[in-house]
Amino acid sequence: MLITTSKQVTSHIESKAETLSRELGVQLAPRNNLSLRTLMKTLQASEALVVLEDRLKFVLLDGSELFFHPNLAKIRVTKLLSGSMDRLLTVANIKAGDRVLDCTLGLATDTIVLSFAVGSSGKVISAESEIVPFVLARDGLQTYQSEVDALNAAMRRIDVVHANHRDVLRSLPSQSFDVVYFDPMFREHDHAIALEPLRRFANHEPIDQKSIHEARRIARRRIVLKEHKFSGEFERLGFQVHQSPSKSHIDYGVIPLD
Repeated sequence: MLITTSKQVTSHIESKAETLSRELGVQLAPRNNLSLRTLMKTLQASEALVVLEDRLKFVLLDGSELFFHPNLAKIRVTKLLSGSMDRLLTVANIKAGDRVLDCTLGLATDTIVLSFAVGSSGKVISAESEIVPFVLARDGLQTYQSEVDALNAAMRRIDVVHANHRDVLRSLPSQSFDVVYFDPMFREHDHAIALEPLRRFANHEPIDQKSIHEARRIARRRIVLKEHKFSGEFERLGFQVHQSPSKSHIDYGVIPLD
């Protein structure tokens, strides 16, 4: 992997690229007016993190791209502002002021909705084990600016941690969160074409029983798992399934603790 910039380099872009290069221990490659594909081929790099003025973008040699955008989170927050319900928040019984541990950040769609729901008096901490989604989400949550003030505030409040959720869970005091949430990368592909770019960089390991055991120790009210309804994970891990009222292939499972 290499780090590079857009062709039009400002001092802000240059400084940000240098900081990321040092942090990640990745080569910083000046564009020198080359196309990104030519630069990558010249340096024999199959992946590049590109620093733009308003965002980061991860690009593969085949042209595939991955970048942060609140997309569905923005739609969901807007609906919540208009008085609609959100299924995740209902299943997880999220309340203003709650502390939520999101064990699987990804690109933060559910994390943003959770942060909006707990409000300024609550807290959402989210762990991501894989460096690409972590870097993209961390940057996007702090820099993306929408026209929805409540969405911006929700994004800025989230604390992200680059760590495997297993290590995070083991490190936390008992009863330190109200809700622990797992949203692992689905191993079923039939419903999630939009997730394919992320799938390349995600952690595909299933949630293990030790993690659920630690979550039981940490959570005060409940543990929530989002999974493909036919995956068998709810049964394997001991979750009560809240079946979707729609034709969605996604269900939520709950382990109630209160």
